[in-house]
Amino acid sequence: MKFTLTPDEAQAIAEAVHADLKRKHFAVEIEQPLTDDAPIPTLLAERSGLSVAVEAQRKPKLTPSIRELAVWTIRERKYSQVYVATDIDATLSARVLKDFKSLGVGLLVVDGNEVEITHQAQIPALVVTPDPNLKLGRCKTEVHALVKQFNEVDRKAALREMCDLVERETDKLCRKLASKAWFDLESSAVDAMDWSEQINISASKKRYTDGREPVIGSALKTDLDSFRSARNLVNHKVKNKKEKQKLELQFVERMMMGPRLTHELLAAQRGVKG
Repeated sequence: MKFTLTPDEAQAIAEAVHADLKRKHFAVEIEQPLTDDAPIPTLLAERSGLSVAVEAQRKPKLTPSIRELAVWTIRERKYSQVYVATDIDATLSARVLKDFKSLGVGLLVVDGNEVEITHQAQIPALVVTPDPNLKLGRCKTEVHALVKQFNEVDRKAALREMCDLVERETDKLCRKLASKAWFDLESSAVDAMDWSEQINISASKKRYTDGREPVIGSALKTDLDSFRSARNLVNHKVKNKKEKQKLELQFVERMMMGPRLTHELLAAQRGVKG
């Protein structure tokens, strides 16, 4: 194993991580970039579509090259992780950990032949970043909390709760349409409908009273119907890592829809006047 760019004092750390990744069935290269225009880490590992870039450091810090690599993976929304690997006896400040976390950089600690993930790296392709210009009103705190939960804690639970939120706001819209006499239906009839029926009726002119136009257009209806399928996604069983990656990317796609749909449903509610 020959290093050209890795300092001498970090090479034992790199060798231990290299051996650990090989044991975990990663294909590992030394000092190779993710693509031609990306910064070069100490190690680059690949397995089942996931790329793991590792920078070995005796004195861990957020160097310009690590920052550049992390920013590049975020900008390109790569299905990859960036780690700094260091020795068990290394001194690590809280500020450095905060800097790592701010860019989704993880930390590997080497103790002899053992390598432990002490801080998990983010996968940029799986991080949800809603449009900051969305007007979420009374739902703002709740939506932001669910996005944070999705990115940092539990994707499935957060997506399931986002589905509940969007369904709730669809229901509130339909109740308002009934109470303001935009529908030729009693509120009790709307209450008895499931989510799919509420989407259909609010997008169809058939049950609107004279002079009223549907508050949900065809594009929004299509998106709401697509978003409803997220509940099935969270219960889907995967057979291998390739299916897992595909499913995770679908989670992100649906979760990104949640804040936007909430914004549009709230706007539609504001437009219903008696």
